[in-house]
Amino acid sequence: MKKKMIALDADYLIFQLTEGKAQTNSAFPDADGMEVEEYKKPLKPYKKALKKAIKDVEQEVAANLPGEVKGIKPFFSDPTGNFRYDIFPDYKKNRKGSERSELFYRLGRWAFKKYGFVPNTEADDVVAYHVRKGWIGASFDKDLLKGVAGTWFDVYHSRRYIVWTTEEDAKHFTLLQTLAGDSTDGIIGIPRVGIKTAEKLLEQYGNNWDGVVAAYKAKGLTEKDAILNRRLIGMDQYNGKKVKLFKPLRK
Repeated sequence: MKKKMIALDADYLIFQLTEGKAQTNSAFPDADGMEVEEYKKPLKPYKKALKKAIKDVEQEVAANLPGEVKGIKPFFSDPTGNFRYDIFPDYKKNRKGSERSELFYRLGRWAFKKYGFVPNTEADDVVAYHVRKGWIGASFDKDLLKGVAGTWFDVYHSRRYIVWTTEEDAKHFTLLQTLAGDSTDGIIGIPRVGIKTAEKLLEQYGNNWDGVVAAYKAKGLTEKDAILNRRLIGMDQYNGKKVKLFKPLRK
């Protein structure tokens, strides 16, 4: 069996090691608080902690997939922005009010310099590309775990297990999210349509792109609206060299 690299969606680690200790967050319920003075301490211990956290993920995945792991590569989002802001300025607008500490930015600047990032993309776009190419993915982002076919390790603190996502399931989840949007990222989809309603719409209009468009039109929207939401949702638009925005196939 050929061993595989792990593609780690690593943005959360910077938050976990800095902001996760400063405020309550559902992903880090054991955060115990950090005094302001700690933010001013030397960065070296945090660099070491980040390296260890990455290594810990590698070892845990290897323990769950004996003999299959070759190594790990962490990926980070472009700190200056990404293509989703270019096509939809309100993307993640609901997060802009949250403040980050100087420690968060200091550790981030070091990580970006050491590990790099792909310009104008998010970490999950790049991780998704590598998983499509046969790597093992590591993340707790549902957009990846459910929306990209492949082998995944869910790094969420209370799960920590392997997830196998099929092509069929990934395509279906992407269609659902195109309809329902993603409130966490400020992606509206069809207003007042959640995942359960989206399931019913796909059953009614068809579990494919034509069904999505029909559902949008039934709600007084257009295919253009559907395409925008699909581009905001899609984890299949980075091709290893550049971002190629989703375009529906024409018959």
